Amino acid sequence: MQFFNDYKSYLLSPSRYAGLDWLRVLACLAVVIFHHSAELHHLFPPTALGWMGVDLFFVLSGFLIGSILFSSMTNSQKPFSYGRFVKNRLLRIYPLFLLVFIFCAFLK
Repeated sequence: MQFFNDYKSYLLSPSRYAGLDWLRVLACLAVVIFHHSAELHHLFPPTALGWMGVDLFFVLSGFLIGSILFSSMTNSQKPFSYGRFVKNRLLRIYPLFLLVFIFCAFLK
C-alpha cells in the first residue's frame, strides 16, 4: 500500500513537466512506428524520421535528470539524495514495466 501512496504523491508533485512527458511519449511512438511499419514510409514520408525519436527522448531525459540534480544543488531545504532519486526513477518506470510485461505475457 505504501508503494501506491508514494506513486500517487510522485505523480502529483508540482515539479513534473507534463508537456515534456507527452513529448517523450510522442518520441517513443515515433520510434515504434518507424520500426514496425516500413510500408508507411512510402505512403507517409514523415514516418521515416522516427529514428529521431531516440535522440529527442535522450535529450529530454538528460534535461529532466539535469534539472533534478541542479535544483537539488541549489535547494538547501531539500539537498540531493541518491536514494530518493533512485526511488523516484523506480516509481516512474516500474509500474509501466509491469503493465507491459503483463500485457505481453497475455499475448503469448
